[in-house]
Amino acid sequence: QVSTDIDSFTVEIDLKNIARATNDTFYLNVTRTFPNGTDTVFRVKIERLYYQQKVSLKIPVLPRFSAGINKFTVFADADKIVTEKSNRNMGGEDNNMASVDLVITTKDLIPTYPPNFAIVPQNSVKLQAVTGNLFVPL
Repeated sequence: QVSTDIDSFTVEIDLKNIARATNDTFYLNVTRTFPNGTDTVFRVKIERLYYQQKVSLKIPVLPRFSAGINKFTVFADADKIVTEKSNRNMGGEDNNMASVDLVITTKDLIPTYPPNFAIVPQNSVKLQAVTGNLFVPL
């Protein structure tokens, strides 16, 4: 489980080439989409892929932006350098991408009332908040 309590985590990507071996160099793009919709792209240079290769990528958590559902999209040969045959059974260029969602939890309290910059007519205000992870014991 990934939480905002750690500074980074490792994503392991298992690349497979079940077609003709090639010496071509290509790039692997890993796009991380944060819960607020912004994204960041990590590029990894792959020298060659004969059959199978495991790629490990260390990714910072960034607690301020990452609590919630993070989407990771992996795109092999993002620049379409390696020529592929179009084959209905193999997918051609369509089989170069995969996505997965990861929920990053937090133990932080998230203020709910009063809203940011609210004008409150009383001298004393009752603050309300929810936990970022409902399953964390209080």
